[in-house]
Amino acid sequence: MIISSLLKYMGIKHNVILGFVEHLPSKSVISPHVWINLSNGIKVDYRLRRWLGDVDEIPHGVFRSGQYLEEVDYKPIKELNNNFTSSELSDISEGYLDNICIGVLDSVKRRYQDSDLISTGTIGCCLR
Repeated sequence: MIISSLLKYMGIKHNVILGFVEHLPSKSVISPHVWINLSNGIKVDYRLRRWLGDVDEIPHGVFRSGQYLEEVDYKPIKELNNNFTSSELSDISEGYLDNICIGVLDSVKRRYQDSDLISTGTIGCCLR
């Protein structure tokens, strides 16, 4: 929900999705799982490698929805709402939200509007 809050602040349309992911080679299913779909066909997922291993074949970070089709299958169940207060988000993030670099976020927003967010994966550099 932290990344969703940052995207919301930047005015970037997105959906927070609750569902499950199947790792196709092993038939393992990660459920429940939450990820973000951006309106331009980009996915944001920073947690899947925690469950499937820290290897290049598993999506991590900001990537095109069409990538990794032979490795994982994202199955949405429903869209989640992000209606947390700033205080709740600070608690959820264990204080990280309080250290957000607003100047970096504004730069990311301009880059997203001008081109394609995937080009540098800049969402990952928002936290100090």
